[in-house]
Amino acid sequence: MLSILKTFFGKATTKGAIPAVGEAVPNVGWILLGDINTGSSRIHGINIHNFLLKRGIASTIFQTNPSMKHFLTLTTAERDNLLDSGITVLIFQKVYGKEAVFLAEAAKKRGIKTVFLVSDILDKEMDQMVKAVDYLVVTSGFLRTHYCGKYGIMPIAIDDALEIDEDIVKVHEKTDTIQLVWVGHEFNWKTLDIVHEALRQLDDPRYSLKTISNHPAADVAWDLKTVHSEILSGDVVVIPTIDNICWKVKSNNRLTMCMALGMPVIASEMPAYEKIIKNGHNGFMARTIDDWVRYLVDLKDVGLREKIGAEARRTVIPRYSIDVIGEEWILKLSSMVNS
Repeated sequence: MLSILKTFFGKATTKGAIPAVGEAVPNVGWILLGDINTGSSRIHGINIHNFLLKRGIASTIFQTNPSMKHFLTLTTAERDNLLDSGITVLIFQKVYGKEAVFLAEAAKKRGIKTVFLVSDILDKEMDQMVKAVDYLVVTSGFLRTHYCGKYGIMPIAIDDALEIDEDIVKVHEKTDTIQLVWVGHEFNWKTLDIVHEALRQLDDPRYSLKTISNHPAADVAWDLKTVHSEILSGDVVVIPTIDNICWKVKSNNRLTMCMALGMPVIASEMPAYEKIIKNGHNGFMARTIDDWVRYLVDLKDVGLREKIGAEARRTVIPRYSIDVIGEEWILKLSSMVNS
């Protein structure tokens, strides 16, 4: 199952945070939950792996799965090969359980730094994994605070990197209709109730909603090759969320992806979004149904859609590009192997 995966996103860079002379350069191994079609594995694992390779840093993906597997699927021979491969950091991306704990402990005995990378609330089954590894890496500041309180440790928080072609941007045109676009996993389908209610109260036939998802009722099936063009075919992106702890810990990647494409976004309140959206300047943060209706009405104006979209793009690309976030990963990994 040893594999080096093809680069899908990001541009090569020759500058950045290569460790200083005399410091060890990381050699990274990855154990991933899923594959290129699993959002968290692609954004947090595969894209960073590809960036490391571009920067001349050794990186190997030892486990991927076409369907999400939270447990270790490597054979005994593959585990031995991993331990003998020369890696200095081993990252478990949402993979846990007894076999994963055994591998983490075996890696530590070889002097390999171990990392558990998560983007959600952990259940009790994952507690042993947190205790087994050297570092816990999370994808939002709120999640870091949550785990700091739960485990009495300070996790490392690294934002998600963008995965768009920066040359692609929305061209806003005046139209008689306004198409809203929602993109998300089938698990998040229930959040659309907020948008449906706003549209019901607005009661304007010029507005429509296109859904992009792996949900069977979606208008368009999610596909990595077409998702950006499908988003760009709409006029306004909507990102409703639910006010609970499971949502509050989530990262910003759906928001930053759409903002980087130059799309105006209306989103529900969420800690990771609140750090980015300046209401009415580069997006809209809706707290009530009345807010949703008001912002939908405002965004009938193509001039406002264009202005908000341009400011959104200017906000996120300099902060969350793969070059910026990739260099942050290099700094953190270098610190681990030189500690």
